[in-house]
Amino acid sequence: MLFLPIAASSATLDFYKAINNNDLIYGNFRVQGIQLGLKSTLFDHDILSDSSLVLVGFIFVTFCIWVYTGSIVLTIATFFAVVFSLGISYAIYTVVLHIKFFPFMNLLAIVVAVG
Repeated sequence: MLFLPIAASSATLDFYKAINNNDLIYGNFRVQGIQLGLKSTLFDHDILSDSSLVLVGFIFVTFCIWVYTGSIVLTIATFFAVVFSLGISYAIYTVVLHIKFFPFMNLLAIVVAVG
């Protein structure tokens, strides 16, 4: 087992990107795991990069609703119902229940509600 003196924080992101594509094998030695403290930083980056896919899916589903119903008013009403349901759930969490953390699963409910 080998320990390297590297800080476990988001400051090591450049180091992670530099070694991400390498095989990390030297002779008989192989790196099995690295703790760089980047879990939340990489999660935030992946969420931002995947949000464009959610937006494209939302636009596609909204267009399909518009084509199927033939009514832009019904399509806009569906859009506002989804947005307001998220706002109401956030208000219930923060104002009524006094919970500071808004679960990520509630944001995924938007995808289910639109679908």
